[in-house]
Amino acid sequence: RIKWATEFTLLGIHFNIALDKMQDTNYEKVLCTIEKLFKDYRKRNITILGQTTVINTLALPKLVHTMSVLPCPNKKYMERLKKLCNAFLWNGKRPKVSKKQLIQKIENGGVKLIDVEAFAKALKVTWVKRMYVSNGKWQSICREILNVNKLSDILELDVLSMRNVAKKCQNVFWKEVVESWIDYVKTFEWQNEVSDVLSLPIWNSY
Repeated sequence: RIKWATEFTLLGIHFNIALDKMQDTNYEKVLCTIEKLFKDYRKRNITILGQTTVINTLALPKLVHTMSVLPCPNKKYMERLKKLCNAFLWNGKRPKVSKKQLIQKIENGGVKLIDVEAFAKALKVTWVKRMYVSNGKWQSICREILNVNKLSDILELDVLSMRNVAKKCQNVFWKEVVESWIDYVKTFEWQNEVSDVLSLPIWNSY
C-alpha cells in the first residue's frame, strides 16, 4: 500500500502540496538566518559601506537558491526583507538617504546597494538563458506550461507578445520568469540577434 507524502525536503527546498505554505516554510527560514546575521554584525562598528557589503555579499546571497527555484517572496516577506536591510543599514533609525540614491554607483553619490526586488527579478531572468542553451527533459514541461513551440521563441517575441504569454501562463514561477524578462528587455535597446542579449551581463556577471 502506497503512502503519499504531503511534504518533503529536496536540495534544501521544503515542498508541500499546499503551495502557499512553501512561502512560509522556505522564506521564513532564510529571513531568520539573515536577521541573525545582521544581529551579529550590528555589534561591530562598521561604516555604511561596510554595512552595504554585508547586505550585498553575505545577506542577499542566502536567498539566491530559494529565489531561483521558487516564486519570488510575497509582499509580506519582501517587505520584511526590506525592513531588515533598512534597520541594519541605519541602525534601527529613520533612513537619511533614499533607496534610489543608495543603489547608485559610488561616483554618482550612492553605495551600490542591491535593490532586493531587482535582485529577485534578475534571478528569474537567468532561467531565460537556461531555456536557450540547455537541453533537458524539463524543457518539454516548460514548453507546455508556457504554451510555445520552442523555448527560444521567448527571446524573439516582442514585448506585447511576451505579455500575452505571461498572461496566459497559470504557473506562478514561470509567469514571473517571463514578466522579469520583459522588464529586463525594456531596460535597453532591443538587439536583433539573440546572442547579443545572452552576452549582456546581469549583476556584473561577465
